[in-house]
Amino acid sequence: MQPFSKKTKIIFGITAAIAILMVVAGYIVAYRYKAIIQKALPAAVADATDSLYRISVKNVSINVLTRSVTLKGVHLWADSAEIARREKDSTAKPMYFEVTAQRLTVDGIMWDRLTGGEGYSCGNFSIARPVVTIYKTDTALTIYDTVKPAPIEREFTASRVRMHNGNIRYAAAGGRDTNILKLNHCNIELTDWELGEESLKDTSRFFLAESIAADIEALQYAPPSSDYNFGLSHIHYNTDANKLTARDLRLKLKISQEEFFKKQKEQKDIYTLDFPNVELTGINLHRLMKKGELHINTVHLNHSKINVLMNRMLPPNTKSKVGNYPNQMLQKLRLPLYVQKVNVHNGGVTYSEIVEKTEMKGSINFNNINGTVTNITNIPDILEQDRHCVVKLQGKFNKYTDARATFRFVLDDPKGAFSVHAQLGALQGRQINEQTKAFARVEIKSFSMKSMAMQLAGNQDEARGKFTMVYNNLGIRILKKPENVENGKKKKGLLTFIANNLVLYSANPMPGEDVRKVETYVKRDELKSFFNLIWKNILQGVQNTAIRDLEVIDWIRNNEEEAKDNQTQIREFFTRDKEKKEKRKEARKRKRDSSPRPSE
Repeated sequence: MQPFSKKTKIIFGITAAIAILMVVAGYIVAYRYKAIIQKALPAAVADATDSLYRISVKNVSINVLTRSVTLKGVHLWADSAEIARREKDSTAKPMYFEVTAQRLTVDGIMWDRLTGGEGYSCGNFSIARPVVTIYKTDTALTIYDTVKPAPIEREFTASRVRMHNGNIRYAAAGGRDTNILKLNHCNIELTDWELGEESLKDTSRFFLAESIAADIEALQYAPPSSDYNFGLSHIHYNTDANKLTARDLRLKLKISQEEFFKKQKEQKDIYTLDFPNVELTGINLHRLMKKGELHINTVHLNHSKINVLMNRMLPPNTKSKVGNYPNQMLQKLRLPLYVQKVNVHNGGVTYSEIVEKTEMKGSINFNNINGTVTNITNIPDILEQDRHCVVKLQGKFNKYTDARATFRFVLDDPKGAFSVHAQLGALQGRQINEQTKAFARVEIKSFSMKSMAMQLAGNQDEARGKFTMVYNNLGIRILKKPENVENGKKKKGLLTFIANNLVLYSANPMPGEDVRKVETYVKRDELKSFFNLIWKNILQGVQNTAIRDLEVIDWIRNNEEEAKDNQTQIREFFTRDKEKKEKRKEARKRKRDSSPRPSE
């Protein structure tokens, strides 16, 4: 190998010297800027937050060539002395934040703006594995918070702000150790982010950014005062697509049903929700940021299941439910809301009740539900255009029977006015046998329904309806009370014979007669729900259609021994009663036939 020439050695020497000078200069400049950052950062945080927040950093490293800064061991918190001062004069903020992060990296820093005091500008602002805790303040300490914050003199801008694998916690007032809301494994990116006086006023920005993309692995919500846990997973939101999707929306008890009922002093429903897939499209961020109104174009609910369980073995709940109809609840909602349309695909609803009289559990099931809900709103200017929310659903009742229902809610009516038009298709006795055993101690021996239709209108006080049920071959067996069973065998009684032969209409229409159409009227029990009022009208319609005299059944059920001793008299009573009704019916028919008809 030939030795380097003198010229080559000089070139290498100069190059090495330049490199050494650059490294030394870099260290000097980095040290200078490190001092500037360490000095400027607390001042910048205090300036941007009106002296409320403090920040500490364990280590700062700078790369001048890439214009990047890395902060390790970052801790941002609200100053306790400042919080105490504000709480004392009732000017506290509604909530405070605390942030810890393993690493915070800023690149593409505009050194000239930083050193010149113009502001803070960078390319990317990345936070790795942060834990963000939000503390809610007691509202009594914020009622006089009318102080205008100091203006932001120096802006802070970033091309992108990223949170990687962060966790967000929300704690209630006075309960800093209780996390009510948890967002786990959050990856969030804000584009063209800007903190300044103008950007704070710009309602087109969402979290001060032009656009946002978020992926959150799980959301958990569990208020200490609630019996339920709420959860949601795989949440995706993107302002460019203007769509939010989520999976596994669930609401369920924190404890078992048995434990729940043991701690209850009165009747209370148990709700279980399971929504595997939820999608929201057309979210109007401009209206949300400018007016605080949530506008959503379409909500898609796929394969959603709702289960309700009521234990009637417990003492009745004496708290009035007046004012809790769906449209009345929407009126009370503090958030101005407008959902143009909800699409329901393959949903399911099950209502179960543990009945006090029978100590049995009966369930009513609707599955394969498809339909729409339109115009869900409490916003006055939208209500001026359309004040009705319309729910149109169709599905299967107890697996096999076609069911359709249309609900119309008057959204601005203080009494919660509503109407219902419902239809059921063909139904066989075996489909409702378990329910009638549990709810009424009646076994369906035979029954074939061709159709049922109901039109109902009401409000928080009452409901009136028209009911028609077409059926034939009705036969039942009245189940005995426990005291009428010996050695596992039911005592013989007269009630079933009387019911099938003298009390019930075996068909509608009866041979040679017109279809019986009945009217219903139920005064609302203020201790019962909206759906209880509908159910009571249906039950009344069924009874008035199928039973000649319900009071007689109740009397015989309660006086069965006396009834056995008076079988002949009871048969004669029902025979005479039947003959009287036939005569009255014939008289009404003759009167109709003799009445003059209007000219065409």
